[in-house]
Amino acid sequence: MLRGSRGRLLVVTLTLMALLLLGATAAASSNGQGKEPSEHGKSEGHAKVTLCHKGHTIKVDISAVKAHLWHGDRLGRCGSHPAPHTATLLVAKHVINDHGGTKSAHNFTLTISGVKAVGGNSLVGSETGVSKTLASVGAYSVTEAPLPGYALKSMSADCSGTIALGQSKTCTITNEDL
Repeated sequence: MLRGSRGRLLVVTLTLMALLLLGATAAASSNGQGKEPSEHGKSEGHAKVTLCHKGHTIKVDISAVKAHLWHGDRLGRCGSHPAPHTATLLVAKHVINDHGGTKSAHNFTLTISGVKAVGGNSLVGSETGVSKTLASVGAYSVTEAPLPGYALKSMSADCSGTIALGQSKTCTITNEDL
C-alpha cells in the first residue's frame, strides 16, 4: 500500500494489459470496493481508460477498450508520447481546392506500408489526422490512392523513414485540385 505525503492512499492502477489479460470487467473504485450492475442493468463503477479517439482525449469503460484500439485509437491522452513499448504514427491529409475542386480529406484513402498498424494499415483521410498505434516498427512509408482531378503537392518528411519503439511521428500529405 502506498501513502502520499499527507497519509492519503495513492490509487494504484493496474496496467491495461493486466486488466485485459485477467478479463476484468469492473475495477475497484477509490474506496477499494468494486460495484456490481445496478438494478437497471447498467454497470456502475467500471474502470475508465483514457484514449486518444480521432484526435480527442476521451475516457471509456474498460470493456470498450479493445474495440477502440482495433479501429486505431491509442492509449493515453492525445498529444502525449506513446508508451515505450509502442510507436505512434499520426497521418493527416490536407486538400487545397483553388481551381474549382470539391473533394475533401475524407475522399482520400491512405495506406501505411512496411509496418503493421493496430486496426489495419488503410485509413480514410482526415484534416486533423488519424493516430495509428503501430504493432511493429522499422522502415515504413505512407501512400495514397490517386484521385482524378487532384495532384500530390507535398509530403512531410515523416511520411517515410524508420520508426522505433517509443517514437511518435506525424505524416502530412497535401493534394491540390488541377
